Amino acid sequence: MVLRASLVLAFVLAVACGAMGCGGHGGGGSGGTAAVAAPAPAPDHMSYALGLINTARAQHGAGPLALDSGLNTVAMRHAQDLAALSASVGFAAAAHHDFNAGDTGGATAECQGVASGGDQDADFKVTFDLMMAEGPPPAGQINHYSILMDPNETLIGIGLFFDSSQTLWVSEEFK
Repeated sequence: MVLRASLVLAFVLAVACGAMGCGGHGGGGSGGTAAVAAPAPAPDHMSYALGLINTARAQHGAGPLALDSGLNTVAMRHAQDLAALSASVGFAAAAHHDFNAGDTGGATAECQGVASGGDQDADFKVTFDLMMAEGPPPAGQINHYSILMDPNETLIGIGLFFDSSQTLWVSEEFK
């Protein structure tokens, strides 16, 4: 079995988006690309993902994140839109498209990734491990690791979209 994973090393903060004039859609719109209808991930997949994140946060001195249903809705929409848009422009160009367009649902930061070749939990672990492997960034910079370990973030939305080709598209919204 071959596992493939991609991460975008570009990060978006709502404050920076506001400064760039990205718009004020909040949680109201789809942010552009129409999402493919899909069922929500099973609660056990959400629990697994949140458990990995919170275990790592505890190991690094950050408090646990709580799932937020509004952020979950935004994250799922972003994961679906990421999958749909990636088909035409590629992952790197599609990543953070909705967030940059102002569809944040109040989130202050977002992490996204994609993996295939395993089951949903194994693919999530691949993306999570790659994000954590980035380690702390240089002073004044952010990356996946710093967003995941930010002690000021207390809420998370997790979007896990497992498409028909058995690819997992992940979007995590933080507040």
